[in-house]
Amino acid sequence: MKKDSLNPRFLKEYQLWKACINDEHRESLNYVCFEHGYAYASDAHILARVSINTITMSLTDEEKALLNGCAIHADAYKALCHYDFINIVSDGDKVKIVCPLYRNKITFELVSKKTLAWTDFEEVLKADGEHHPIERIGIEQKLLGNLSDALGIKRVKLDFYSESSKIIVSPIDQESGDIKGLIMPVLVTGTMDF
Repeated sequence: MKKDSLNPRFLKEYQLWKACINDEHRESLNYVCFEHGYAYASDAHILARVSINTITMSLTDEEKALLNGCAIHADAYKALCHYDFINIVSDGDKVKIVCPLYRNKITFELVSKKTLAWTDFEEVLKADGEHHPIERIGIEQKLLGNLSDALGIKRVKLDFYSESSKIIVSPIDQESGDIKGLIMPVLVTGTMDF
C-alpha cells in the first residue's frame, strides 16, 4: 500500500453532499465525483463544481492525481468533512481516503469512473449562447439554498440565457472560475400582478 503525507481535511464550508440525491436508479447522482481538478455533485436539478484546491487545505499534486476519475458517496463525503486529517492512499487499482482517529482509522473507499459512469459535467456547465432579457423565471428556493451551501457561497450571481434553459450560478466576487454551479428553472404558470 502506497502511503501519502497526512493532510488537513476537506473543508466543511463546501457541503457538496447537498447537491446530491439518493436515487437507486441514477446511481451517479449519489456521489461527489472528482475529475479535472474539480469536485462535482448533482441531483439532476442542480450541479455544483468546486476546485479541489478550494475544498481541501493542502493536497499534493500526487494526491489530486489519485482523486482524478474517482467518486465518493455523498454520505461518506459528509462524514469525511468532520475529520481533521486525511491520508489518500492507493492500493493497486483502489483509491482510499484514510482518516486517523486516535489509535484507530476510518477508511473510505472511492469508486472509479470505470465502475460508476457519470456525465461530462463541463459540457453540462457550458453557457447556452448569449444572455437574453427574461420577463419571468421560477427558481425553487430549496434548490438554490442547497446549491449555495454546496458551493460554499452566500451571495450569488445568476446568468440567464432563456426562460427554459439552465441558470449558471457563481459567487458575485469570483474572478477565477474555481466555483461554478447550475440550477434548472421551474415552470411559472399564470400571471402575477404587483
